[in-house]
Amino acid sequence: MTKQRLYGMVIGLVVVLGAFFGYYYYKSTNPLDALQAVPVGNVVSPPEFKNFIFGAENNPLALPLGVAVRNGEVYVSDSDRGQIEVFDYNGKLLRVIGDKGPGRLNHPYGMAFNGNELYVADGGWGKILIFEPNGKFKRYFEPKDGAFISIPAQLVIKDGKLMFPDLAISKVFVFDLEGNLLMTFGSKGEGRGQMIKPHGLAVDNERNFYVSDSNNNRVLKFSKEGKFVKFLGQKGDEAPSEILTPRSLAVDSRNNIYVVSGLGATVYVFNKDGTALYSFSKLNDDEGSLVLPSGIAIDGTNKIFVTETTGNRVSVFQ
Repeated sequence: MTKQRLYGMVIGLVVVLGAFFGYYYYKSTNPLDALQAVPVGNVVSPPEFKNFIFGAENNPLALPLGVAVRNGEVYVSDSDRGQIEVFDYNGKLLRVIGDKGPGRLNHPYGMAFNGNELYVADGGWGKILIFEPNGKFKRYFEPKDGAFISIPAQLVIKDGKLMFPDLAISKVFVFDLEGNLLMTFGSKGEGRGQMIKPHGLAVDNERNFYVSDSNNNRVLKFSKEGKFVKFLGQKGDEAPSEILTPRSLAVDSRNNIYVVSGLGATVYVFNKDGTALYSFSKLNDDEGSLVLPSGIAIDGTNKIFVTETTGNRVSVFQ
């Protein structure tokens, strides 16, 4: 057993124990646990669990973090093995990216597509790497004029811009695709517009930003200019309750915001105004509920893919 593999197993055990105790404390104290589904457009109930993606039989997923979907394929960042594994919707492993040679990954997290290019955030290297979807490494994303990347998390590419929160610096960066820094917003702290270890980022159809502020147990909404607007999921006058360790975020075709709660083992759904709509965590009767979920992606048909970090799988909902 390699030191890297042993280290990953120890970290996984610690995270599972923390999730176990944190989950039951959370369930006993959080009013969002009692959230009921309300009609939203054509949606009248939370999505239903469909199937799992476990990885290859002789090479199962190990600590999957991020997930992205494109053209009927599911891209999963396997943080323990330092690679991206690509599956079809039925869970068949199609290929592996970044496991060797130039462009070898260390600790991949968020992913985003720009046309036929796959951008991968790697917190181990502190870089963003660019691949062809077939796995061929192309180049590194190179910030210009002294801008730098420390620990990039979830990536978003929209309107010719590359955007991501940085876990170490606790702010959001917006670049153009040539590497020019266009804007930053947020700062480290607990106040309005501040964040600590932001994992997730989503951008709605009106170009508003949503940032998961993991250590402060909330999601922050910013305007397209990067001005703080409001909190989602924090106790107080502006939200119904807190979201325990929010991770990745996603936006569906109805402009609803999906928030993955890691230790809460739940996905919460809000509309763009911050109203809590419904939540889901239940799998089938045999499998129980989500186990330390982390990443989320939604395809064009509103099929939902959620990585379970210590469950070592991807759960698919529709």
